[in-house]
Amino acid sequence: MDNSKLLKLVIEQLNESVNDEDIVDAWNEICSEDDKIYPMSDFNEVCDVFNYDSPKEIIDRVRDDFDGFDLDAEWFYNDCNGWCAIDNPMDKVDDECLAQHIIDGEVECGGIDVEELKKECAELRPFRDIEEFKNTIPIRIGEYLVFREKERPDIAAEAMLVETGVNAEGKCYVVLGRFSYEMQTLFDKFEYRTDGDWKPFGIANTDSESEE
Repeated sequence: MDNSKLLKLVIEQLNESVNDEDIVDAWNEICSEDDKIYPMSDFNEVCDVFNYDSPKEIIDRVRDDFDGFDLDAEWFYNDCNGWCAIDNPMDKVDDECLAQHIIDGEVECGGIDVEELKKECAELRPFRDIEEFKNTIPIRIGEYLVFREKERPDIAAEAMLVETGVNAEGKCYVVLGRFSYEMQTLFDKFEYRTDGDWKPFGIANTDSESEE
């Protein structure tokens, strides 16, 4: 499995599909106390720095620590240069660090399904034979499915599975609508879905297969 790709996929989900609250909760669970992020509604956390200070000290601290601090932002945190306000917590989060903790199972975040992402990172191969294809992809002759090129996800077509078989060269093939594809081609370029998530036309080598 390509671990660098898995890390990249988790980071993509953190940036694109996980809400800010879940990111902050997960980050605060694994980061140091000094790196925590707070919602602006908890601004009293900032005010704690004023304990036992004189009025002059408070004025000096506000000038030094809160220069440019935006009270309309969603979040805030402290760093060595003072307090900072941000709208996107990913501006503060170490995305690789958080992603690795998610992969290692040390923290959950926004429903990211690591096991599903691992399947995308596995070393894929064509089907060994037509029976393996039939047993792996739950599509029956006459069933309609939507398929698309992985590199052109905005363009999808719906077609009926007309035929599956093995050609003269021993390669599995499928006929979708009016078009016939060898499994290696489908596997490399296309993905399909019937009523759920997109799935690749191919299968992944598993740990048990590797051990064999």
